[in-house]
Amino acid sequence: MDDSQAGVTTRRDYAFDDNTNRTALTTTIDDVDGGTPTTNTVNSTYDSADRLIAPGTVYDAFGRTTAQAGGAQNAYYANDLVRQITADGDPLRMPPRPVFPVRVAFLCSRRQARIVGVGLAYVGSRYLGYRCRYSYGMRVCSGGIGLHSRGGATLGTTFFTPKRNPDAALMRHEKRHRSQWKRYGFRFGYMYLRAGTNACRNKWERRANWKDGDYPC
Repeated sequence: MDDSQAGVTTRRDYAFDDNTNRTALTTTIDDVDGGTPTTNTVNSTYDSADRLIAPGTVYDAFGRTTAQAGGAQNAYYANDLVRQITADGDPLRMPPRPVFPVRVAFLCSRRQARIVGVGLAYVGSRYLGYRCRYSYGMRVCSGGIGLHSRGGATLGTTFFTPKRNPDAALMRHEKRHRSQWKRYGFRFGYMYLRAGTNACRNKWERRANWKDGDYPC
């Protein structure tokens, strides 16, 4: 991308990885004096969850930034809003939102996940040939058709799979998906599809550890 202003031309070249993360920005400035253009390149790297890797930057298990390169530290409420920002040793506390709505929203998401899981388990076992049981602490419905593809799919709180006895690694993977459903409720289905059908690039699969899901990434 070129930008010309007052005789100075600034060119910016970008590089991206397969997950559309920007890996490099090269800025070239060429002014009217006819000298050698000035070039500066900034490279960026990312972890398996597409989070920027930078010195001093730390993330928690939910992908929230808890520490930044400049020394600032962040703390969060249960609903992911920032609770406190500490910079140069001086904490700035954000006013809390009422606990009741947050608790209600959390319970609603868990209830929505259960509605999806239990409802589809009923439909699957009654009409689609699935046989449901509990395995590794999670409801597993196997042997039917229509509610899974490939090795299986977690819908709400239920794992639908063609495998009669899924192994422990796969169940760890699916239980992480169950937690995602419980966290976001009905909207997680849309969020998952919006992230793409390629499991190797889907952020929700990476956060659930796609290696446990036996994806050939």
